[in-house]
Amino acid sequence: MTDVEKGEIANILLDEVTYPGGKRGGRGSRPISLKPTGKTRDIMRLIPVTEAPSQFFRRMIMGYCKKPFGKRERTVFKETYTKLCAYCDAQQPIRVSTIWNPQKVHELVPYCIASGVEEMYNYLLCQEYNAETNRPEARAYMLHRIASFNISPMQSVLDDGVKQHLLKMMKLGPQYAINDDEEVCVKLNEKGQEYYSRIYFGRPRYDTIIKQADGYYQYYHCSMEQVFLYFRRFDPINVEILYPESLRDRMRAFYRSGIERYAIDKETTFQSERT
Repeated sequence: MTDVEKGEIANILLDEVTYPGGKRGGRGSRPISLKPTGKTRDIMRLIPVTEAPSQFFRRMIMGYCKKPFGKRERTVFKETYTKLCAYCDAQQPIRVSTIWNPQKVHELVPYCIASGVEEMYNYLLCQEYNAETNRPEARAYMLHRIASFNISPMQSVLDDGVKQHLLKMMKLGPQYAINDDEEVCVKLNEKGQEYYSRIYFGRPRYDTIIKQADGYYQYYHCSMEQVFLYFRRFDPINVEILYPESLRDRMRAFYRSGIERYAIDKETTFQSERT
């Protein structure tokens, strides 16, 4: 966030306060009541006698805006963050529901809360049993999307294999679950390698890169989902997934669906319908 954006946010908030002497914060602003009640007494004690309440809150808000987004998120969800950290330290199994489906309960073994590579969001890294694969797997839940949680009576323990995958997620990107160790090979031409250097958000981190006469060969041991979501943004002429075959087929199907959507016969039909 730039200084200009921070200033704009502060000014919007200042429109809600009243300055000493009754002066309004701005056009269309309204005062916020901060009466010296039992609930606000401790807050009022923090304000220096030489400073108006509005000045104090301005400094507080500006200090908040200067923090990285991930730290601001931890501040807003401090109660959730603190309790989950305690459960992670104890590896206490918990039951979690998310804002997307509050009725669905997830039985988890929490491991840690990690920040994304971009330092924008915080993720609860944990173990969750997958009934389809009949095995425990690594999972990641965004901190701000956790609706509720409580202690689970289940006596689950963290699997050693899952723990290794969680450690890898902490290093490579916690938002992308890793549940296998299969190698991924991606081939890029000069233009593709240039795009890889420039497109930062969501970029997977390769283990090895080898430059050959026909292009750059990148080798990954990370989330296949991350590789797919990142490289599908590239022009297919500049990138090719060589293996594994399952990921190669998935990318092929993605490009095929795009071609079918823009097929000539469909465009002809669209033009005829318009006329």
